[in-house]
Amino acid sequence: VAGCGRTALDLRGPDLTDADVTFDGDVDDGAVDDAGPFFDGGPSVDAGPSFDAGPSFDAGPSFDAGPFFDAGPFFDAGPFFDAGPSFDAGPSFDAGPSFDAGPSFDAGTDAGPFDAGRDAGPAFDAGTDAGPFDAGIDAGPAFDAGTDAGPFDAGIDARVPACGDGVLDPGERCDDGNALACDGCAALCRIERCGDGIRECSEACDDGNTTPGDGCAADCRIEMMPTCGNGALDPGEACDLGAANVDRPAIEVRQGSLVFAARPVQRSTTALAFYALVSASAHTGYEASQTSNLFVYRDLGTGLLSLFQVHGIDTTTSGISQPMAQVRSLITGFPSPSSIVIADDDATEFFSSGAGSYTGAWRFLDNTDGAVVTGLTLPGNWTVNLTTRFESGIRAYRWVNEPSSFTSFSTATMPVTLQAYPTPSMCRRDCSVPRCGDGRLDGGEVCDDGNTAGGDDCAADCLRVPG
Repeated sequence: VAGCGRTALDLRGPDLTDADVTFDGDVDDGAVDDAGPFFDGGPSVDAGPSFDAGPSFDAGPSFDAGPFFDAGPFFDAGPFFDAGPSFDAGPSFDAGPSFDAGPSFDAGTDAGPFDAGRDAGPAFDAGTDAGPFDAGIDAGPAFDAGTDAGPFDAGIDARVPACGDGVLDPGERCDDGNALACDGCAALCRIERCGDGIRECSEACDDGNTTPGDGCAADCRIEMMPTCGNGALDPGEACDLGAANVDRPAIEVRQGSLVFAARPVQRSTTALAFYALVSASAHTGYEASQTSNLFVYRDLGTGLLSLFQVHGIDTTTSGISQPMAQVRSLITGFPSPSSIVIADDDATEFFSSGAGSYTGAWRFLDNTDGAVVTGLTLPGNWTVNLTTRFESGIRAYRWVNEPSSFTSFSTATMPVTLQAYPTPSMCRRDCSVPRCGDGRLDGGEVCDDGNTAGGDDCAADCLRVPG
């Protein structure tokens, strides 16, 4: 069959005698060319614009498909096959080694080891079971490699997941399309938030939680922690006057930087009886070898207050040795009237040296020495200074508080001051308000036994003892 000046396909032979097989190779007549079921294209076949290949079509070595070529189910492209722009391959399509797919190519099912070429279009579909598929250099954005693509190669321009590309990839908590900090998504695609334990951006602190009251607030601001003395009434405080917070106990004891409140030792007996002078020694119960004790004593029967000094221990009654010791002391500022209750051993060792002034000079071995002066008052407004020099035999110097609490002084020649306050403070240093019955002996009080009940060792108003 010939057609309009073109070389006709050779349709002779037993395979092409079927009356149902007709093929018009003329691409200019616009007709639909229908290849027979076993069509074998010659070496230079030019298919028409609407060519329909038969079921076992074998293209020649230089086959040029028309723009609407429909390959049969077992199409075998030649080595230099050029598919049209709307090529639809059959289910068992085998592309030739130099196959160039058009922009809307559909490989169909079971495309085999398919190679799309250099310029696969944006809507390229490799089909199902594409095998070891290669999309080519410029795979478009809508490229579909098909299901079960095997060792698929997406080409040079395939996307690589990265933080900051605007796509939430596995392992990323956020991705806002940039690598900037302080915009809610950190440079490493981590969500920025207060309470994550990382101080960043405008955070003044970040302690890893959003719990208030721990120094870092729920919004990562530094909190003013409740502190007594800051001038603010914080939870748990009864008062806070800032720098005006002071302690004004009934009697305050000071030596250098050491400051504390005195609490008198008290018994229902006289000061003389409590000293218990036997075998030229005191027996108050606080005596110790090479130790000097200082305390205020109250007689609950009379309410009288006295200052005790006791040095060393009686070896005869205790069995504990006391080495030879020498102690000198000077007391000044004792309120008037005052008097000596006892001078151990005699008046030459402890005596009055002027108004409110007393001098002691003791030398002793295996016994005690000391003295008692009475005349202190509560409520009071007086200051007594006691300077003691331990020349030998004494290694410890301490204050005794009721019932048996000891506070150590320096044994250096450093004055000890006792100061009485006539009124309490407005707010103590611990931000508590002084009150009768709280168990603390404040200025203006005579006693405080921790309650406001009468009939015990202190009156309900803290202004008198039973005597």
